[in-house]
Amino acid sequence: MLHETIQTLAEMFPPDEIDSYRDAAHSFRIPYWDWSQGDQSGPVPDFFMNETVYVHTPQGEDFEIANPLHRYKFHPVPEGFQGKVGSAHSDIKRH
Repeated sequence: MLHETIQTLAEMFPPDEIDSYRDAAHSFRIPYWDWSQGDQSGPVPDFFMNETVYVHTPQGEDFEIANPLHRYKFHPVPEGFQGKVGSAHSDIKRH
């Protein structure tokens, strides 16, 4: 579903930008970082470390949002995870 959504979003961009968004959508992969490997896999990629990211919309707007790869708040904390995630028990932050 994520792949289909990205393809659909790419088609929403104006003609002068659509080719680059189609290319990006075609090469889209879900980012993954195995935090349990520590430094064995090299340093944590920057896109996990940035608290915010910039989004460019098909309407030409640019805005900053919280980076969902940096931190995620569970609402509510899933069963079995109480006391195991973050200092507030509802927050996961990659370090």
